[in-house]
Amino acid sequence: MVKRNFVKESAMSDEQLQKTASFLYERYKKDERERTYASVKHILTYLGIGATIATAFVSPNAAGAITKMFYSPTFSYDPEGWKWHNKGYLRQSLRRLEAQKLIKYAVVDGQALITITKEGKTKVLKYALENLEVKKPQSWDGKWRVVIYDIPARDRSLQLVIRDALKAMGFYQMQESVYLFPYPCYDEVEFLRSFYNAGSMVKYLLVTKLEDDTLYREYFGV
Repeated sequence: MVKRNFVKESAMSDEQLQKTASFLYERYKKDERERTYASVKHILTYLGIGATIATAFVSPNAAGAITKMFYSPTFSYDPEGWKWHNKGYLRQSLRRLEAQKLIKYAVVDGQALITITKEGKTKVLKYALENLEVKKPQSWDGKWRVVIYDIPARDRSLQLVIRDALKAMGFYQMQESVYLFPYPCYDEVEFLRSFYNAGSMVKYLLVTKLEDDTLYREYFGV
């Protein structure tokens, strides 16, 4: 788990939120339809990618009780995703989230909807950082992934959050700013540098030959 929280609540833009939530959504959308009861993580992620819930859905006495989802044209997903969940449990979860100030009621285009708050955005970021775990494939492809970062000393906080994230994912520290991993992890690294606007300061290298790699093979068990 990444312990440092480099991004403050107020610093998270709508674009970063959608990028973060989209990253999360891709991580567990496969098992989403197997879930009858929506977790807090799943609800906030749906809201983070641009989904909204009509307040009629929250009231058990409202006519229709139909889920309505609105999403950004830049992100495609099942527009009826909410229908897979137990409605009573979802209503209860939404009430708890509102009490925790993670969601709120808002009027959008004349319609009362439920949207995510600033505190809810921060929660989504926390979930995303915790989901940076790289899935281990059945076999190693014989290639090494090397991440190098060159971040100015004045951005010490950014140095620390990148370092902590790489260590949390299981990278081996070869040198002060050089980390090694045997399995594909481009998406995770790209999310990390994209969210923190690290850009070219963080490099991802795919290495087909690494001299004297016995120690690293033993470390990763490959």
